[in-house]
Amino acid sequence: MDAKWPQIEKLATQVVRLGNERFELQLDGPLAPGWAGNLAAGLARAGISIERGHARGAGAGVWSSRIEVVRTPGAIDPRSLDIAQLAVTDAGAGFATPIELDHFVLQPSLDHGGTLQLRVGAADTVGFLAALLRRLAYFALFPIELKLETLNTRIADELWLCAGGSRTPSAATTSALRSALQSLVRTSR
Repeated sequence: MDAKWPQIEKLATQVVRLGNERFELQLDGPLAPGWAGNLAAGLARAGISIERGHARGAGAGVWSSRIEVVRTPGAIDPRSLDIAQLAVTDAGAGFATPIELDHFVLQPSLDHGGTLQLRVGAADTVGFLAALLRRLAYFALFPIELKLETLNTRIADELWLCAGGSRTPSAATTSALRSALQSLVRTSR
């Protein structure tokens, strides 16, 4: 067990086959900030694409998450993965996926006691979520809720972000993030 994750044994995980190459990953219990990026990067490295899902922090680091994934050709069966270990293993180079946004909306929200709501649209690619979460972590912003959706080949994700310690992100952080995201917006179609 990783010393930074003393409550990993309290995390309940399950992988349920939905049919063909589709699976639902279920995680319920204590997870530290950064878990979603770690999991997304681990799945991307394994060739598993996140299609849709919802994850929500219930306070005190306790999460409930249902994430639907698709195994790409040649990828391993998600049921053979240790989902809890992926969530706690530093993603490292797993965030290397380049991303380009079609558009984004970043606005203050009263949800979760004050957060930034980020909506992004982009072309679907394995590793997109991991790369996005890595960029957000650079600003010390972590999701408290995620709604993930892939429609055909397009991503339409919503994230509610808080600063470290579940604080509301500052105006300076919001401005810096807006500039960074704008630099990722595709300029030609």
